[in-house]
Amino acid sequence: MFKTLSTRTTTNRFTDQFEGIGINKYCDIEITVDHRLYDSGGEVYHIHYNCTYSDDSPLCKTLNPFFGRWDGGSESYECRHGDIIAANEMTANMVKFILMDFDELEKYSGHRTPLSYKISIMRAITFLWD
Repeated sequence: MFKTLSTRTTTNRFTDQFEGIGINKYCDIEITVDHRLYDSGGEVYHIHYNCTYSDDSPLCKTLNPFFGRWDGGSESYECRHGDIIAANEMTANMVKFILMDFDELEKYSGHRTPLSYKISIMRAITFLWD
């Protein structure tokens, strides 16, 4: 059993950074993070993604941050459902950054666009599953 310490949700619109796909195509991702404390004493972040596309075209679905073979898996149009990761100082900051809107994240993303920075963090989280 577990106790939910907090739940936070945000929705971000992922668009083509280079405007090659079209301005009215997008992938909206609702990110929900439950911070949980298990009876055993372990703390985790349960991260859930819910994707909505502007249309059903394969081209539009390439806007999903998890599209393609970036992790060595098969090419997929499906939205990743989420991950469970250990709660610690590093993952707390990763969660904080994926929940930020792009305007706020721009203050921390260096020379990269906030959109590409968030994609990198979301992908990195997949390698930390607990």
